[in-house]
Amino acid sequence: MFAEKQGASLADFAESVLRSYADEAERKISEQAEDEGRWQRYLETGASVPFETVRARLRGFAAEAARKADPQ
Repeated sequence: MFAEKQGASLADFAESVLRSYADEAERKISEQAEDEGRWQRYLETGASVPFETVRARLRGFAAEAARKADPQ
């Protein structure tokens, strides 16, 4: 059995799987609530961030991560 090969009892394995599922479900609920809040703010204000601004920031984050990964 898979659980035994991993050095865990079936009960421990089942608990781990259920805990992972519950954590993922909670994360999704939290993200949906955050998304809804952002949508409501947009509806109220009409303010948004242009795509080019988002892309530029993401490229900046990627460049910074690359520098940190290879600090020569």
